[in-house]
Amino acid sequence: MAWAYAELSKEAAKRGGPVALRYFYRSQGVIIGGVLTGGAIAGTVAHDKWSKRRAAAAAEPVGKSTKEAPARGDAQETRHS
Repeated sequence: MAWAYAELSKEAAKRGGPVALRYFYRSQGVIIGGVLTGGAIAGTVAHDKWSKRRAAAAAEPVGKSTKEAPARGDAQETRHS
């Protein structure tokens, strides 16, 4: 316990006292909280854009079907030996 108190005392002396140390750690919390909030907002926006793009792609009419049979003269001839 004494070691932790000594470390805190050294840190407080570096920062300019216990009040300055407290404000230093509070400001770090604000910065970290801002980053987390910004990340959450960016993730939500990206998800919304992705889901709208996916829904729009699913709603587009499909052109030619890939399973259509070829016309009579278009089929490749198979040679059997």
